[in-house]
Amino acid sequence: MEYRYRMQSLRTGWGIEAEPTLLGKKKLKEIRKRYKDKFKYCRIYLMQQLIPEHHSYLVPFRLTSRKDRLSH
Repeated sequence: MEYRYRMQSLRTGWGIEAEPTLLGKKKLKEIRKRYKDKFKYCRIYLMQQLIPEHHSYLVPFRLTSRKDRLSH
């Protein structure tokens, strides 16, 4: 288990994680400005990643809990 900064949007279905430092948070802010289509509605927060090898740092990933995936 380790701490990471995470930025995700349930509206767009994308997320990304960074190292738990001020530089990591700064990189996420830059990514949010650069890729507004994926991360427009995101907030950045510190979280505990239970499975650290599941997502690499600064690699965007699709969320599995997006609303339209759950609808029938």
